Amino acid sequence: MTENNNHVAFKDLQKYFFLGITLLLLFGFLYFISPFFGMLIIVSVIAVDVFPLTDWITKKVKYRSVASLITLLIVLVLIVTPFTLFALYLTDEANLAYQKLTSTNELTFEGIKLIPERLKGTAIGSWVVATWESLPFSTEDIVAFTQDNLKNISSTIVGQTTNLFKQVSLFLVYLIVFFVTLYAFLLDGKGITARIKRLLPIPNRHKDALFERLNVLSKGIVYGVFGAAIVQGFLAGLGFAIAGIGNAAFWGTVMALMSPVPYIGTAVIWVPAGIYLILTNHLFAGVFLLVWGTFVVGLADNFVKPYLIGKSAAINPLLILLTLLGGVLAFGLQGLIFGPFLLTLLLGFIHIYESEYRDVLKD
Repeated sequence: MTENNNHVAFKDLQKYFFLGITLLLLFGFLYFISPFFGMLIIVSVIAVDVFPLTDWITKKVKYRSVASLITLLIVLVLIVTPFTLFALYLTDEANLAYQKLTSTNELTFEGIKLIPERLKGTAIGSWVVATWESLPFSTEDIVAFTQDNLKNISSTIVGQTTNLFKQVSLFLVYLIVFFVTLYAFLLDGKGITARIKRLLPIPNRHKDALFERLNVLSKGIVYGVFGAAIVQGFLAGLGFAIAGIGNAAFWGTVMALMSPVPYIGTAVIWVPAGIYLILTNHLFAGVFLLVWGTFVVGLADNFVKPYLIGKSAAINPLLILLTLLGGVLAFGLQGLIFGPFLLTLLLGFIHIYESEYRDVLKD
């Protein structure tokens, strides 16, 4: 009896030893590839979205490797070509905007009517003027500071867009890794998924349901993130056009690209623009732009993104909103994807728990 017990104990020791070593190696591997987590998630989402195209091409050419390569080339053209053309357009427009800003004589000290002067005849005018005059800086200081910083912002935009071409080597490295990984996912993505399914110690029917949820969610994330960016860019550009700012389409496109960036997003463009209008004797246009940016452009993201993701994944939009905000605060930009995926997994396992223990829960 003792010998049998020792044998069982040794078997348990072997099991836990191999499990521990496997988990340790897994964590080590994940640590080494952690710089590419964001890219891997994006690749997996794109791969899921283009799997049907790869399957269709496979039926035509008979070879999965050839079909994956054709799909990869299609994605390459669809992604790289627009971004290359836009980068060229962005550089030209940013240079024009910078030249216009540095050459304009509109922002001068003479004749500027700032807020205190405009409010002199109102009920709070005397208090505003007295408070303004007690500040340790003058109107000229504010104008000079604003002018210098607006020029710095424009110079930074020009420098950053031009710098894209200076960092071609780094960009190409990530681009190569991105497309090699995408090709691997297209070629054997279903095999990878099948192996992961086999390792999960849950009934097959729950595995299929869980992965189907993630599949639907990946499409919802694409619709949500890009849909919200397009809506915000359009609304922001519309606000710029109404406020009388030139190159509204250009700035709308820039703000669409800034939309997914946590914390600042489109506000990094429309807030300075609104302040600039106020300080250049366009009070109502500036106030309008700030109000429009806050309540129309800013809030659009909080409605459009949760709605599109929640509708696709059949999840309450409020839960999606909380998950998106929490994900961004915890993980930054990657939280836009991490958050909804974690929520989907949580709801999936809750569903499994309810299904497996339905009888117990009824009692």
